Amino acid sequence: NQLSDATADLGLRISPTVLAKLDSGHRGSVLNVDELLVLAAALNIPPMLLLFPGYPEQEIEFLPGRTALGWEVADWFSGRDRIPNTSGKGERGPWNVGVELVQAVDRLSDTKDKIRTAEEMPDDAPYRAEMLKDAVRQFQETMVRIEELSQQLQEDD
Repeated sequence: NQLSDATADLGLRISPTVLAKLDSGHRGSVLNVDELLVLAAALNIPPMLLLFPGYPEQEIEFLPGRTALGWEVADWFSGRDRIPNTSGKGERGPWNVGVELVQAVDRLSDTKDKIRTAEEMPDDAPYRAEMLKDAVRQFQETMVRIEELSQQLQEDD
């Protein structure tokens, strides 16, 4: 089986029997996280698409009796948004430190891009110095916030 061979090439063979059971929806087939990641890599797709086959627009039952659109579930799963549809009325769950941390890291990535863009501009470009100064300030503030949120998460454990 080509897919089984591809998983073996990635360092963790998933047997053709297990793959066939997964494909048929057999409940006895359960993947651990390592296997899920290897299977996704072998299929050349993000692991999230294996977890949420209705992504982006189909309703997905993500908790017993709770459904939401695939993109909403994926945003929650990735930490980019709160848990969706907690009341069954389209409302979202409360904000939490984990969501804030993921969003801060996303901001950090955006800020790094802004710094790179400013650095690549000619030295005499209008607003270059101001853009670079703002991006560096934003980077430093975001790093402080990430540290605060990380400490808060550790304290909550």
